[in-house]
Amino acid sequence: MGSLTLDFDAYEFRCRCMNCIYKNGKAIDRELVDKLQIIRGIYNKPMPITSGVRCVKHNTFVGGAKASYHLPSQGALACDVGVTERMGRIIIIREALLLGLTVGLNNSFIHLDRRKLQRIFTY
Repeated sequence: MGSLTLDFDAYEFRCRCMNCIYKNGKAIDRELVDKLQIIRGIYNKPMPITSGVRCVKHNTFVGGAKASYHLPSQGALACDVGVTERMGRIIIIREALLLGLTVGLNNSFIHLDRRKLQRIFTY
């Protein structure tokens, strides 16, 4: 579709509803993707994107916050990474925090976003 970095393609960040204008993923925040690439280089393993840009309809469907950072109206500053392996999660979380990203922890994914005030939270 369109390479954003060495390891990430725009299509990976697509809205999963596949029925909206964000089905190509190109609305994702470029600075977020650049930081993901730095993390990916350190982790040195695939980091599957399980959720990137979301249209309002899909965000509602998945139970996302009304002002979710996944929404283009909020800058599409977020993505979820589907890494469940313990050491991989530790590396990704550590590097994300060092890069100033907010981290949300779930058993099946790690939420990363570029909000103004960094924080860490659980689902």
